[in-house]
Amino acid sequence: MKISANCFTRLALILALVTSGPLAFADQSQPLDLKDLGFTSEDTKASPETQKQLEERRFYLKQHQIWGLVSAGTMALATLSGGEGDLPPEHPYMAGLAFTSYAAAAYTAWAAPELKDEKVKGGSAWHRRLVWIHLPGMILTPILGYMAAKKFEKGEKLDGPEEYHKDLAGITAVSLLISAVTVSFEF
Repeated sequence: MKISANCFTRLALILALVTSGPLAFADQSQPLDLKDLGFTSEDTKASPETQKQLEERRFYLKQHQIWGLVSAGTMALATLSGGEGDLPPEHPYMAGLAFTSYAAAAYTAWAAPELKDEKVKGGSAWHRRLVWIHLPGMILTPILGYMAAKKFEKGEKLDGPEEYHKDLAGITAVSLLISAVTVSFEF
């Protein structure tokens, strides 16, 4: 088997890196610059409009986080206070509070300015996907709840779409809680 000179050169370089470390080859007389890492002067230039946009985005997303946690909590309380037929009087108030806090959370997420070239991935991507489950649920659940309450007041049996009020509320609450978890922990 014939070994080329190129192979010996590569092997010597690998051995030198392993034994003395990569910083042994760096010129330590000059400080490390961002240009050495591939950033251009345009990349590192200060931008007041970008800074303002980042501060505004941070404000709205912080509000979104707070209102999202409030709505998850009130949605859980409304779901747990629901029952079959004879509801406690606080159930509609809890549901109304959950709907209102959810609307505030949705508005603050919508109002946050988008960053250009932002790639949404990981937990944030799942957070955005789950909106397609809990947003329609938050719209339909109170409508079906109102329809169910009117039928209970009349003593009628739930035989239409209102019979799915409890199921839809549970699915909505679970998807809302999963949505909160996806951005709370790193996956």
